[in-house]
Amino acid sequence: MDSTDTASGLRPRTRSGRSGLPNWACFVLGVVCAVVGLLPWLVQGMRLPLQNLWSGSVSADSMPLVALPFSQYSLILLVSLMVTGSALAGVLLRSVGRPRRREGVLLAGAGLLLVQGAATAQTASEVLPGLSVDSRSRLYFGTLLGVIIGSIVVGLVVAVLVSRAPAPGAALGLTLGALVLDSWVSTLLHAQDGIFRMASPLPLLEWLPAVLVGAVLMWCGVHSVGRVAAWIVSLFLLWVVPALFTGVMSAAGSRVLLRNPQDALMAAGETFLAALGPAGMSWRYVLLALLIGAVGAAVAGLIRRRRHVA
Repeated sequence: MDSTDTASGLRPRTRSGRSGLPNWACFVLGVVCAVVGLLPWLVQGMRLPLQNLWSGSVSADSMPLVALPFSQYSLILLVSLMVTGSALAGVLLRSVGRPRRREGVLLAGAGLLLVQGAATAQTASEVLPGLSVDSRSRLYFGTLLGVIIGSIVVGLVVAVLVSRAPAPGAALGLTLGALVLDSWVSTLLHAQDGIFRMASPLPLLEWLPAVLVGAVLMWCGVHSVGRVAAWIVSLFLLWVVPALFTGVMSAAGSRVLLRNPQDALMAAGETFLAALGPAGMSWRYVLLALLIGAVGAAVAGLIRRRRHVA
């Protein structure tokens, strides 16, 4: 039995060392989780957003249907759609017994890659022919395609960490998944034609990553050097990544800045640094996550000591 998982309250490995799911079920799980990851975009109707660099003038209703929201205004959402599905697959695989053998994780990853790769190929095949033929269009297409591919890779890493790694590595994988979940939930709840649509935005939704990271730290605990390191890295990511997203979107959302990539990079850098500072939100997220994690870990430690005494 794996002492790390036992201490963390997770289900131990089976005696055979296999995952609780057969290999074919792991593949199906990967496919289903990838589709769930795309759900916020699917319920929106999958209509390609209007493109600033489209070769002709068309109405919004005339744009093609695509599997991904290919637009500079949807960069964070693109990351979220890929990483969320992969993180979910990792959580489900771990919940049925962290597998010692690689086959289950590899097949789940293959299922994820099949759906996400197909979605990327379908979207690219619809977008590329419609863009104007010039250097700006090539840069635009290549940049967004690179973001999508990078997000798929990050998602696969998250799935492996969450499903197979000991608690410190799993905590880092869960943290990466938590950092993009607010975009996923917000898009799902506020989709114009979605079945989950809410009339007004949730004002506290931006705090969701901090709450989730705090819960991850509480689960991880601090009773080893590796777990303490996981706390430090997770809190650092919570401080930096939301600020990075803010900086990227401040530049990507400005058509004027995008005409000059150098100015866009400078503007993104300035916004990023401002978001890290006292006037930004990042340090508040870190403080909340640290508070949740510390209180939760202290309570869990107290409960364990009382059980030992009893």
